Amino acid sequence: GLDSLPAGTVLRFARGGAWASVFIQTENLNATASSRITFEDFTPAWGGSAAPIMHCGATACVSLGNFGSTTYDGGYTFRNFKFDGTTNTSTWCVTASEATQYVTLTGVEVTGCGVGIQSNQTATLKNRYWLITSSNIHHNTSQGILGGFSYSTVERNTFTQNATDETPGFGHNYYIGAGSGTANLVVRFNTFYGSGAGADGACANGHITGHGQLDSLVVEGNKIESTSYTAGCGGINLNPAYDGTQPGEYCRNCIVRGNTLINAAAVGIAVSGAPGIVIENNWVVQTISSTVSTGFAHPGRNPSIGGSFDDTYDDADSAAVFRNNGCYFGSPSDGAICINFSGQPTGTGL
Repeated sequence: GLDSLPAGTVLRFARGGAWASVFIQTENLNATASSRITFEDFTPAWGGSAAPIMHCGATACVSLGNFGSTTYDGGYTFRNFKFDGTTNTSTWCVTASEATQYVTLTGVEVTGCGVGIQSNQTATLKNRYWLITSSNIHHNTSQGILGGFSYSTVERNTFTQNATDETPGFGHNYYIGAGSGTANLVVRFNTFYGSGAGADGACANGHITGHGQLDSLVVEGNKIESTSYTAGCGGINLNPAYDGTQPGEYCRNCIVRGNTLINAAAVGIAVSGAPGIVIENNWVVQTISSTVSTGFAHPGRNPSIGGSFDDTYDDADSAAVFRNNGCYFGSPSDGAICINFSGQPTGTGL
């Protein structure tokens, strides 16, 4: 039924209501960017106030698109819901197959799933023109957001303690895993607090991590904070990690600007395979005593994960721009380094 709804349809759910084993699946080819299928809340006469709660089925609360489809579908808007996968240990709260476009998630709470929000775009069929905004993504067991979006914006959200069950170093609040290629993604003005197992604020996994083929990625104005960190914790890591895959990995035309990292990780911002990257106006603040504290590393990987990497096919670092960044070490150790550019290849032109 959802697939055949006319463009502009609005489906409303009462505030104060709750629904069990929800699975909303649609590939609607009637919807457009300006005339969407909209799911939203309303205040009923009996006075419900809390956001409608969707207790996700075993697979997901929301599944957009159709796996294997080569036809773009969308748009869709979801406004002011709680998507909760706790009851059925749901795989995803929201998932999208390739070729899904013009999707807005605003004012939603996403919690209790394996992956909060997942994008399954391919190299030729992108998930594009998404807006994820003003939402609370927390306590999902593997990843908060997983996957790449193109020509999209993720802004003004709160990420708290995702990857609670994931092996240290392999879970993330936001994993921009883009082996299929991501272009023109903006991640800005979000707050990240803790990642991985432990009390809220503890960090044993990544905050923002990008691997694969990234083009024109902007990471801007985010606040990333931890109260403690252990091996596997990462701040902002944009670097190759797929070990010898072809085509190689890169972060081209990328910008990391105006972010504040407070006890975020042993290494605040680490980038590699990023020719011409601009890193500017960022602050890394460390008040936790640590044997190793590095503000900025270029080239750099998350050293907590370790292992060897084959970067034969990855872009070489060159012509990076690094300006107006700063560090504060409140409990400095002999290993405290604000800026680590060791390992720069000859002719990098930093």
